[in-house]
Amino acid sequence: MLAAPAATPEPVVSHLHEVLAQILADPGMQQSLRDQGYTPAREAPSSASSSRPISTVMRP
Repeated sequence: MLAAPAATPEPVVSHLHEVLAQILADPGMQQSLRDQGYTPAREAPSSASSSRPISTVMRP
C-alpha cells in the first residue's frame, strides 16, 4: 500500500491515485509485480485514518 500523510491535500491524493492507477493498469507492470509475488489491486483513496491510502499492491 502506498500512503500519504493525513494532511495531504485531496487534489494531490487524487492525482497520485490516477497516475498510479494508469501504471497498475499496464499488463507489463502487472506481470512484473506478480513475478515478484505481489497482487496488483486498486483501491479508492480514503481519508479515514492518520495516513491516506493512495493505492494498493498486495503481497500474498
